[in-house]
Amino acid sequence: MVRNHTRFLRLTTVPPALIMPVDTGSPSTGFIIWGAALVFFMTPLGTHAFPHTAPQIPTVAFMVYHMQFAGIAAALVFSSVPERTRIVPGLIFVFFWTALVYDFIAYWTWADHGFLRNFSCLGEPDFLENPCFIGVYDFAGRGPIHVAAGFSGLAYVLVLGKRKVIHAEHHNLVNMMFGTGVLWFGFNAAAAGAANTRAAMAGVVTTISAAAGGLTWVWFDFIFTRKLSSFSFCSGVIAGLLGITPASGFVAPWAAIVIGALVSLGCYTSSRLKKRWGIDDSFDAGSLHGVGGFLGMVLTGVFAQKWITDLDGTPSRGGMIEGN
Repeated sequence: MVRNHTRFLRLTTVPPALIMPVDTGSPSTGFIIWGAALVFFMTPLGTHAFPHTAPQIPTVAFMVYHMQFAGIAAALVFSSVPERTRIVPGLIFVFFWTALVYDFIAYWTWADHGFLRNFSCLGEPDFLENPCFIGVYDFAGRGPIHVAAGFSGLAYVLVLGKRKVIHAEHHNLVNMMFGTGVLWFGFNAAAAGAANTRAAMAGVVTTISAAAGGLTWVWFDFIFTRKLSSFSFCSGVIAGLLGITPASGFVAPWAAIVIGALVSLGCYTSSRLKKRWGIDDSFDAGSLHGVGGFLGMVLTGVFAQKWITDLDGTPSRGGMIEGN
């Protein structure tokens, strides 16, 4: 996911007097009614680009890209509660959750003036005029998507309770393996918003972390169950992808192996605890997306390296291994 939003839409082909502010909270607001109104009626979308956000892609593509991410985040919440909610209440929930939870967290994390993105310079007197863009490292959606949706799904489970009858549980391994393969190979690279060296590096570390996560999960599951399964491997791959999501534009390939293995182990442990505690989180939104996203955030702060962000000129101080 693209790293920041723009406070003002500056168009090279439009006179300054016609430039309109579009700091609406998050591009994902195009997914809901009031955001769509702002996007389509207040902002002249077209072939131009947001110069401070995604200078190499048109705004219409940028809007659709983030609309899809908002929809994915809402779908992750509902992966916790199949067979326990109806469609109309679900649609109402999606509307308000996207507007009041996802959009705010996306703004804090990626906006030019988001407080998490600029945590290092919040007290500076010229912060509003000159944000520093040095704060939380989140390249492709750890906070707004995985942490927010994962723990929201867990909260939804605790409110609705367990299913009375379980009709379907991991019923098609072929589809699961196909979906995992579609997700696996380098999807975080798109968050660079450009076809450049940093995007290529993000794709490489995403692939490596997923492989490390899959092997780690299979190994530990074999220790406890004495079985090897495709389900375990796919679960580990997803855990590795979740861990590398915030880190994909900040860490080197060797760190991706460590992150994938550690996050997979953490998610495996939380998944076993979920079963022991009797939490009916059907598809592990909390134990995978919530826990994996949180661990990935912490490990990004540990293993981030400045030379990675220098690949496209993004300001950064590196992570703990570089003394930051």
